[in-house]
Amino acid sequence: MKRFITLVAATALALTACSSGSTTDTAESASSEPTTQATESEMDATTPLKVGFVYVSPLKGSSWTLAWDNARASLESELGAETATVEPVPESAEAKGVIDDLISKGNELIFATAFGYQPFVLEAATANPEVNFVVIGPWIQEQPYPANVSIATSDNWIVRYALGVLAAKSTKTGTLGFVAANPISTVIASINAYALGAQSVDKSIIVKAVFTGTWYDPPRSTQAAEALAAAGADVIAQYEDSTGALLGAEKAGVWGIGSEADTSAFAPKAYLSGSVNNWNIFALAAAQSTADGTWSSQNYVGTLQDGGTSMGPINAGASAEAKAAAEEALAGLTSGAIVPFTGPIRSNDGKLVLPAGEKWADSITVFENSNFLVEGVDGTIPQ
Repeated sequence: MKRFITLVAATALALTACSSGSTTDTAESASSEPTTQATESEMDATTPLKVGFVYVSPLKGSSWTLAWDNARASLESELGAETATVEPVPESAEAKGVIDDLISKGNELIFATAFGYQPFVLEAATANPEVNFVVIGPWIQEQPYPANVSIATSDNWIVRYALGVLAAKSTKTGTLGFVAANPISTVIASINAYALGAQSVDKSIIVKAVFTGTWYDPPRSTQAAEALAAAGADVIAQYEDSTGALLGAEKAGVWGIGSEADTSAFAPKAYLSGSVNNWNIFALAAAQSTADGTWSSQNYVGTLQDGGTSMGPINAGASAEAKAAAEEALAGLTSGAIVPFTGPIRSNDGKLVLPAGEKWADSITVFENSNFLVEGVDGTIPQ
């Protein structure tokens, strides 16, 4: 990845942490039919690189997809790429048809920005070795990913430890909430890290976790947040691709914690803070290496250290103590002084999972072991 970043250093000097490229909304809900939008930058003397993006959710009202669309906009503004997006595309065989269509239209690089697209990317990449692909990890297919595929994940679960500290310092009830989409390893790791961060402040804190079973269903997420608030949770975090949970927290009059993009503008009274993904530099590197023929398959994890993940702005209404504690935790996580998964850690059914003196210090190890909820989490992982 360092070599990748060097390739785009000249073009990325003006890159901001969260570019806000403009697009036209193409869907109002997850039930809408997939639609395609294409935007073109001013063409230089050379033909612009064509890059396709496949989104699992409508851009409007999203958070995860919004972060990826910021990266898409950076490709246009920084590299002059010609980009196309298709949204919303379910994690089903329909995705393969969308990917094939993008290939037929000359896209040389395709970002398939949902975990469930993996088998369809594997099929398309194997059949089209001249096209490069990026898909969300961790990779779980039996067959290794081809040389024209890169995997992208984020250490946003680490940020959620600091957000757990912030929540613990902000709660009045001692009960926190978490609205989760699907029970994949990155989501489970985030729930656990949030709980562990909160418990580092107060061992007695309970985190009530619910799974909606969908990345994007704003009404369902809003209802889940309202139900958690009714059950006593006064700080509600999330891991999904909508602002529904945040809006539900605002309706209930409690704090909400956003995910994957700075969504503070959507619910300014409720937004306490959140995790923020910045895919821009990674996307620029992937595009530049595709354009100049230096592509090399990567298993990229966005970290606090490289700016791939960060904590969003903290609400001015948060106490000075809460803000200071969260920032101190974030500094410790960045330096490595704090390792969230440090034993002893027990599951919420009482089993010792990580003995005293042992640590899971990297994301890959954490993801490989994220098949349980930690002690203090009130919830179950759907089968």
